Amino acid sequence: MSGPMRVVANRARIPWARHGQQYGVTDEGRAARYGYHVPEITDRPYRREPALPDDIADDCLDWARRRLNQGVPDLAQPGLAQMLALRAHLLSREDSRVRAVFGAWSRCMRECGFSYPDPMAANNDPASATEEPTEHEVRVAVADVRCKRTAGVVEVWSAVETAYQRWAIDAHPDQLELIRQAIQVRLANAHAVLAGHSGR
Repeated sequence: MSGPMRVVANRARIPWARHGQQYGVTDEGRAARYGYHVPEITDRPYRREPALPDDIADDCLDWARRRLNQGVPDLAQPGLAQMLALRAHLLSREDSRVRAVFGAWSRCMRECGFSYPDPMAANNDPASATEEPTEHEVRVAVADVRCKRTAGVVEVWSAVETAYQRWAIDAHPDQLELIRQAIQVRLANAHAVLAGHSGR
């Protein structure tokens, strides 16, 4: 479906660096090296924190929550921003303008020898769930990036999603302003704790 707003895709301002994996793999160099793998996550060493007795851990968590939330305004829907962001993303994926570039991307992929209906299907292919990137995965990922570029997938998808986000912001200004204020207060509380002012 098409959203209730006009969207203009700007090819000069591609938000790849800001969005990371928001629209799947978009960097051809990374695709050629890692396929769909994200080594920054999968190769991160696991560090086990020392265990605390349950009663002490609970006391620490309760204190941290109270300290972090001191002075925070009451929020009727604390998860509203995340819900609206998710809804905007899901709506953008079904928008006719985005579906059109998905179609162009899919045709491009078929010309490269791969059959996927949209970029998410390629990104989530179970064949890529291996410990290390396979040669096939790398070929698919590189074709994915090139076809995204040819079809203008990221530019259109990002513009449509941004429009839905702005629509959501305009529809919930007061609630989102309270959430913004809550975040600012929590950040100030966290900085105070880190600076040594516990506020016990």
